[in-house]
Amino acid sequence: MITNTTEISVTRLNYIKQFHYNEGVWLAGGALRASIIGEKIQDYDIFGSSMESLSEFVANNLKGYRRTHFSDNVDSYRKGKIKVQIIKGKLYSDMESCIQDFDFTVSMFAYNGVRLIGSPEAIIDLFKKKIVINKIKEGYEFDTLRRLQKYIQYGFTICNEGMKKIGESFANAKKESLENQFQFYWDGSERIMRFD
Repeated sequence: MITNTTEISVTRLNYIKQFHYNEGVWLAGGALRASIIGEKIQDYDIFGSSMESLSEFVANNLKGYRRTHFSDNVDSYRKGKIKVQIIKGKLYSDMESCIQDFDFTVSMFAYNGVRLIGSPEAIIDLFKKKIVINKIKEGYEFDTLRRLQKYIQYGFTICNEGMKKIGESFANAKKESLENQFQFYWDGSERIMRFD
């Protein structure tokens, strides 16, 4: 697990500054990963320290956005091609504790409108396009595996040690937990299986 974080220059990231980040709210994860290496942003994941700060972010930034999904864990908003997800399933005291909870080091970045942070290892792994496991949370093994598939499609690689950690996480998981993960998305909505 990575414990050291550093501030990163935000000069290349002008388009992530489109939002006003009120106190206790930040952008974290894949949008920052993509913007740092010049890839297309798929969505913006907004985290916070309280439901009030997340609600304030929505009120200040998402006028004109259509809410496309809501659950206990996440609310999704869309405006044209821009997708914003408000992560409500777990609140964090600060940006550092938030990114410590991420599974892959290459996504361990957070930005609050003033500071962009990430660990030195995250920066190195990102530019090498190398997946390194930070943490696999119990109950989220399938989600980690799904993200791994996505990252491989983006040209990232994973070493044998990382594959071993993912395998061990499945071996140690309870059968009921794995079945629930296969049946439901992390946000609680039901998976629909298609065979076409």
